[in-house]
Amino acid sequence: MDVNKLLLEGEWLEVEVESKKINEPFRFKLRPISSTEQLKMLERVQKNDKLIVNEIASLILDWNLEFDGKKLACDPANKEKYLEWLLLLVVKKKQDEEEDSEEEKKKRIKTIGVVILEFAQNIENFIKN
Repeated sequence: MDVNKLLLEGEWLEVEVESKKINEPFRFKLRPISSTEQLKMLERVQKNDKLIVNEIASLILDWNLEFDGKKLACDPANKEKYLEWLLLLVVKKKQDEEEDSEEEKKKRIKTIGVVILEFAQNIENFIKN
């Protein structure tokens, strides 16, 4: 494999949420997370579960968030201010998941935070064609 195809500088993830008040998708540019880094992250979060927002924030390189129509800087202060709330939003289910039983639907409920972690952990998302 040509490692030149690895997008270690990040890749965009688009997420739609289950909300009648939020009509446009969120876009986050994420960096991949290595296996070593995943283990260290898990250790830190197990010791202090309040660190999970910070850990997820460290994966976000850019976003499409705005304030009064102007792009909001993707900096530590804004991450601290907004991610605590946004990471809890429930992600819209895919069309094939909508036909599942209620029990299956409950198992598949995912938040933006979970989707970001899953995306960053999968190196396949960071390999260009």
